[in-house]
Amino acid sequence: MLVDLKTKYQLATIFQWSVKTVEKHLTEMSRTEYSKYILEPSRDLRRISLSGYYQFMKYKEKQNKKML
Repeated sequence: MLVDLKTKYQLATIFQWSVKTVEKHLTEMSRTEYSKYILEPSRDLRRISLSGYYQFMKYKEKQNKKML
């Protein structure tokens, strides 16, 4: 699990998105059942589970397909 934890900058690099996009996703994640994948021991220190973020992306994809 510990090697699975990434910063928002690392996630942006892995998925080739802007940091702003990742921040938007993290805000959305924190308001859903996916908040359990965000580890935030202090205001300035936040780590996100890579597998949890991937599951959230799959969830968003499914939601977008429902709307079509």
